[in-house]
Amino acid sequence: MPQATNGHSQHVTVPLRIEHNRPFVDFEVKGADGSTHTARFWIDTGGGAFIITEALARKLGMSWEEVIESDGSRFAPCSPPALSLAGMPVRLEHTQALVILGQSVHMTPGVFADGQICGNLLAQYHVIFDYPHHQFTLATPDTLTSQGTPLATPIHPESGFPRLEVQIDGQTYGMLLDTGASHTMISRMLLDTLTEAHPDWPRANGAVGTANMGYEQADTKKCMLRLAKCTWGPYQLADVSVVSRDPGVFEERMSTWMAGPIVGALGGNILRCFRVEIDYAGQTTYLEQYATPTPHDMDLVGLTLLPQIDGSYRVLEIATGGNAPQISEQIQAGDILLHVNQQEISGLSLASAVDALRGVPSQMHTLQLERAGQRREVQVPVRRIL
Repeated sequence: MPQATNGHSQHVTVPLRIEHNRPFVDFEVKGADGSTHTARFWIDTGGGAFIITEALARKLGMSWEEVIESDGSRFAPCSPPALSLAGMPVRLEHTQALVILGQSVHMTPGVFADGQICGNLLAQYHVIFDYPHHQFTLATPDTLTSQGTPLATPIHPESGFPRLEVQIDGQTYGMLLDTGASHTMISRMLLDTLTEAHPDWPRANGAVGTANMGYEQADTKKCMLRLAKCTWGPYQLADVSVVSRDPGVFEERMSTWMAGPIVGALGGNILRCFRVEIDYAGQTTYLEQYATPTPHDMDLVGLTLLPQIDGSYRVLEIATGGNAPQISEQIQAGDILLHVNQQEISGLSLASAVDALRGVPSQMHTLQLERAGQRREVQVPVRRIL
């Protein structure tokens, strides 16, 4: 239950669900008729708007007129509904609210959420993502006594995006602290520079595992690299895998919404090792480390999956290079993945579909695929891709 210290200051701690390295929390949303509904929200410090699904908006009795298009999706600006977390009212008056249209039940295929909590909403609060203990805390400013190692985290005044710095190969780089990202991302230019300097660092073409984020544009023609070491504040992190983004995505487009230039985003494969406390008003992040990044995160069949609106999964790409086996004669881009061993894949979350491909290196999986209306089974090995 929320704990109030006075009429204007309170905080609440609730369960945090981690799926595909992304954090999800259940909020209460009030409908136009006064009814209250529980809705699951994806908590994204790098999100640009408060978003709810069309299905939830219609259940709440909301209406809209204008429709806009962005990055291939259709949105309708709307007045935000009343939102609360375990009874604590959540402020939405300074946050852009959008309904995402035409996405069936969920916010996006493969992500089982009713909406997204964004950066400038979170920036009104003091928040804690306690990944190891699966707890989320939302507090009004100056309510909590912070704990952990403090790191300066400048916050952009409009977007609310938090900026941090990491050290890679002796150089300091600005990054977005991005809870919405399932995997750490860096500019392709930086990835290529690091590969040239360290040809012994494992590299592969593709976006698999939690680097497979479920969006066609984001997951197409990407590269992955395993860093021997990177440093975040006092924490030395070994064997961290990263995935590329096209040149300019971070350096040009995203940097305009940051307090300083960035070349990437620190995502869930690193954040899940920490209790991450963000004091937005104090522009400080407090860290406590409970785990280390796993070197086994890329032990799987190297397929990039694209979730479809009907719940099925299409093979977008097949990983090459690194330790990826040559399976392109057995599996092709465009194939529909029906089963992995005895597990049906259609209808699963992206996290569960990717996890079905995991295993111990050299373990064989039986995949049932559909191509041009014909079903076929293939035997493929698990490999440590990176």
